[in-house]
Parts: sequence; structure tokens; C-alpha cells
Amino acid sequence: MKTALPVLLFSSCLLAGCAARQAAAPAPREVVAYPQSFKAQHRMTLTFRGKQADFTGYLLVRKPAAWRAVGIGELAGTMFDVVSVPGQGPRVVRNSGGIPAGWLKDFAADIVEMLYLSPACAPAAVPGSGSEPVACRTKNSIRYELEYSDYAALSGVEREAPRRVIIRNASGDLRLEAELLKLEPVEIPESHFAYEQP
Repeated sequence: MKTALPVLLFSSCLLAGCAARQAAAPAPREVVAYPQSFKAQHRMTLTFRGKQADFTGYLLVRKPAAWRAVGIGELAGTMFDVVSVPGQGPRVVRNSGGIPAGWLKDFAADIVEMLYLSPACAPAAVPGSGSEPVACRTKNSIRYELEYSDYAALSGVEREAPRRVIIRNASGDLRLEAELLKLEPVEIPESHFAYEQP
């Protein structure tokens, strides 16, 4: 009985310490929840290895993992068309803008997935709290920094969401400024994610 009391006291101290540590843990970051299926339009400026391209980006997203991104250049030409469907990953459907196909499959895919499909990279749900850059590592272990700003009400999004984001990779050779012009919740047919195998 004499040894049971110290063990009991020690156990209760351990439990109290664990409870205190759990209570002190930071609350999970609330993030913006985008619709399950939507289309969006962005004005984009991409600087990559010293070269700059301005284009309009059109995006279709159907969660959990289907998306299609099309870039239209300043003279209304299609620069690229990339599709990603679950189980197959990103595929370059069209690339007439001189962008390396590997870049479109890696960096461009990372950007779409970070902005709209990754809770770890999503913007904070409280306007103003997005001023701190969000560090994000992708499935390819590439590190990015995302800086969200210009929060506003968007159709189909419960809370205000950022209309502007600046994305930089850790090596500093990529910088993308994206201004969200429009986001519209809409059911996207399967055919919009279809493509012909090259």
C-alpha cells in the first residue's frame, strides 16, 4: 500500500502535465474552404529564371483531385492546357507558349494544388491573418512561400477569401502573382477533364 500511493500521485501528475501540454497546443489554423466544384479566372504574372509572362488563367476544379488549367496569352493564344485526374496525375494537353512541359507538370501542377486542393497551403479564414506568408512543401518536396492578401466575399465561399496571392519557390527562380478575377461554383462535367493521349 505504501508503494501504491507514490505511484498513484506520480501517475496523476503525469496525466495533469499531459493535459496542460494539450491545452497549451495552438489551435488548428482555420482555412478558407472553396466549393467542391468551381471554375475560376485569374490575371497572372509569372517570372521564371528571369523571364516574365503575363497571361489570363482559366481553371476548373472538382475535388478531391481533378482540375484543368488553361493559360491564354496577351494576344489571345493558348499558351498551355494541363489536365489532372485522380490516378493519372497532370498531363500536358497543349503547350504552344514555349514553357517546358516538365515545368507545367511539376510547378504549374504544384501551384494549382497548393492554392485550391491542399489544406496545409490554404489561406487563413480570417482576413488580415493571411498577411504572414504560408510555407508549403509539395509532394515533390519543393518548398514554396505563399502570401495571401486582398480578402473579399466570393460566390460559394462561406468566408472572405483572398483575391491576390504571391507565390515564390525556395530557390528564388520562380515568382507568380495571381489576381483572382472571378470564382463561380458550378458542376463540371466529366468531359471537361477528358483529353486525348499524345
